[in-house]
Amino acid sequence: MAKVECGNCGWEGDVDLESDEPDQDGFTPLWCCCDLTERLEPGSEVPVGDCPECRCFCYLSKDEEQNNPVATMDQAVQRGIDEGKRK
Repeated sequence: MAKVECGNCGWEGDVDLESDEPDQDGFTPLWCCCDLTERLEPGSEVPVGDCPECRCFCYLSKDEEQNNPVATMDQAVQRGIDEGKRK
């Protein structure tokens, strides 16, 4: 479970970021979000999903960010490339 908060309305919740469930009490994980290519910008903070209240992006809470090494889209892409090389 991870603490997340909405970047728009301030909603906060605990969600399972490892879950295969597409809907967790209204929270939509990033892999199920629509129109990501239109909503994300290179170098921006990587969201974890959509808010159940306003459908804007949710991000890891500040406490959770300290435990998460991926903070920007560029870093997420590089991390994926690096993990792919290890396999």
